[in-house]
Amino acid sequence: MSLALDHFEVLADAGGGTEKLRELILDLAASGRLIPPASPPWEKRRLGEVVQFAYGKALPEKARNTAGSVPVYGSNGVVGHHDQALVHQPCLVVGRKGSSGSIHCVTEPCWPIDTAYFVTAPPGLELKFLFVLLRSLRLDRLDRAIAVPGLNRNDAYALTVLIPPLAEQQRIVARVDVLMHRLDELEVRQTQQRSLRARFRSAVLDELVSAQEPEAFSAAWSKALDHFEVLFERPDDVRHLRELVLHSAMRGALTRQAPDDGTADLWLSRLESERKRLRGSARVNDALRPVPPEEEPYRLPPSWQWCRLGHFGGLLGGGTPSKAHPAFWKGPIPWVSPKDMKRSYIDDAEDHISEEAVAHSAVKPIPPGSLLFVVRGMILAHSFPVALTTREVTINQDMKGLILALPEMGAYLLWACKAARIRILQRVGRSSHGTCRLDTRHVEETPLPLPPLPEQARIVARLEHLMKQCDELELRLRQADQAAAKLTAGMLAKQEASPPELP
Repeated sequence: MSLALDHFEVLADAGGGTEKLRELILDLAASGRLIPPASPPWEKRRLGEVVQFAYGKALPEKARNTAGSVPVYGSNGVVGHHDQALVHQPCLVVGRKGSSGSIHCVTEPCWPIDTAYFVTAPPGLELKFLFVLLRSLRLDRLDRAIAVPGLNRNDAYALTVLIPPLAEQQRIVARVDVLMHRLDELEVRQTQQRSLRARFRSAVLDELVSAQEPEAFSAAWSKALDHFEVLFERPDDVRHLRELVLHSAMRGALTRQAPDDGTADLWLSRLESERKRLRGSARVNDALRPVPPEEEPYRLPPSWQWCRLGHFGGLLGGGTPSKAHPAFWKGPIPWVSPKDMKRSYIDDAEDHISEEAVAHSAVKPIPPGSLLFVVRGMILAHSFPVALTTREVTINQDMKGLILALPEMGAYLLWACKAARIRILQRVGRSSHGTCRLDTRHVEETPLPLPPLPEQARIVARLEHLMKQCDELELRLRQADQAAAKLTAGMLAKQEASPPELP
C-alpha cells in the first residue's frame, strides 16, 4: 500500500483521521520512509548535537512599541508586535512554558519572549526540515511539570534523530507540503459537509418537533430514517432523536386520540380514589393542588389533562441496615441504591439483605410495579435515574419508591418521568457539603401529562417501537465507527511497516 492521495479520503473520514494522518506523515518523513531513500545514508545523531535551543527574552507589553511590524512570539504563537527583533534570521519558536513543545516556523525577524526557546538551522540543515523533524518528536509529551507545563531542553537534546543530506531534506519538505495541503483541503471539505449536514438535520428535527398529528410525525420520522446516514454522524447524535421522540409522545403527536378512550379527568378521579387505599402503607400527599394554567409546560390534546407526579401514588423511603450485623446482609431481598439505577426495570441489585434486616431497620418492602427514583447523589448533576420494579425490593436512603395507585399506568409513568428529566433537574439543590439533593416535595409536584389509560398503552407501544429503532440506528453508527477505526488502524500499520511509493 502507498500513501497515495486517494487513500486520504478513507483515512481522513474516520474519527480523528486527519490528525492521525498528520502524525503519520511526520513520522514517515523523519524516519526516511516518506520518499524513496537516496545515498549517502542518513546520519544518526542526538538532537543536542545538531541544534541548540536558545532562551527567548522577556518583553513586557508596556515595553513594546506596538506600532512596530516585528512579531513578538510566546509559546502559543504571536502575542504582540515591536519595532525591534531579537532574532534576525528565520527560526523555529518552541514553547517552553504553557504550551510547551509547540513549534512555530518563523521566516521573518521576530522577538521570542522568555516563555519560549528559539532554534536556528545550522549549515547543512533545511529550516523547514528541522520544523518537520521537531514536530515528529512530540516535544509536548516531554512535559514534566505538574502545575505549569514546561519543556526542559536537556530532555529534548537526548532524543535521537536521523539527518539526511540537504537535497533529500528539500525533497522531503516538498512532499510533506503536498500531503499537508491535501489534508487541509480535506478538512475544509469535511467542515463544509458538516455544516450542510447540520442544517439538514436541523430542518428534519424541526419537522419532528412541530408535528402536531401522528401522520405528520410519521412522515417526518420516515424522512429522518431515509436520510439517516446524512443526518447522523456519531452514535451520540441519536440521543437528540430519542429526546424528540419523547417530546412528541408527551404532546400526543405519536398516537391518535380516540373518542372511546374517554377523558383524562375520569382517570384522575380514579387515581384520587385509589390513592386513599395506600394511606396505611405509604405516605400520600393530600396537599397536592391541581396544575393551574400558568404551570402548564405546554398545550395538551383536549382529552388529556395535567396532573402531578404525586397524584400517581404514595411514597416510601429507604434506609441502610446496620453493617454491625453481618446476617442482615446475607439474604435474598435486593437492596437497591443509585448504582443499580442504570436500567429502566429493576429485578435485582448488587446488594441483598435478609428478612431480619427488614424487620429490624428502617427499610421497607417496595412492591412490584413501583416507581423508583434517586433523590440524593452526584448523579443528579446530570441525570434523573428512574425505574420500575418487577419484583419486591428494598431501597437505600438516597432513593424513594412511589407505590402506584393504578399499577397499569406504570409503564407510561416511567416514560413521562424520563421526558420530564430536564424540568425535574432544574429543582436539584446542593447540600452544605456539595451533594446534589432533590426535595421530595418538588418531585411530587412535577406536572406530568395524563392521557386516558387506553391511549397510555398505545403511547408506550409506539415509544418502545421507536426507541428500538433508535437503538438499531445507534448500533449501526457504532459498528460503522468501529469498522472505520479498524480499517484506519490496519492501513496505518501497513503503511508504517513498508516505505510508500510516490503516487
